[in-house]
Amino acid sequence: MKQLLSSIVILALFATAKNAQGQTENTLAFNDLRMVTLSNSSTSKINKTSVNLKALKDFSKSFHEVSDEKWFKVPGGVIANFLSKGIDFRIKYDENGKRLYKLLTYAEDNLPSDVRSLIRSHYYHYEIEFCNEYQLSNSTVYVVKMDDDKSIKTVKIADGEIEVIADSKRN
Repeated sequence: MKQLLSSIVILALFATAKNAQGQTENTLAFNDLRMVTLSNSSTSKINKTSVNLKALKDFSKSFHEVSDEKWFKVPGGVIANFLSKGIDFRIKYDENGKRLYKLLTYAEDNLPSDVRSLIRSHYYHYEIEFCNEYQLSNSTVYVVKMDDDKSIKTVKIADGEIEVIADSKRN
């Protein structure tokens, strides 16, 4: 589990670096340290009928109100992707239909109040750009990118602890 969390943090750093360079592709982290975008050659949009039945059942049970999701074939499984109330959802399933994780990407106003308070208690003058919330089987990790006029920081919040994982000065 610790290795999976470390992998997610490393991948979040890559995603932050891509975002900082002005690229707008939606980047998704995988626990095998590969980056996959939903628009590159290693992914392909697929029809629901091509998705493992176990994954479809889990998705339908968990997200019964969603009908416009898009499915993508990616290395090691499939991803269901949809937008709801300003939150981008990505649910990763393995080849056998087992849910691996759920990734939510959203703005500051969707952050849980306890997480937002923890960030604000340390970085009150920073503006939060976005949050990636990784929901794993037994834990949730938040990776938050924020900035002020002097620097850009990315922090990881897990188990009530906050840790700076990237810090760069503005030019």
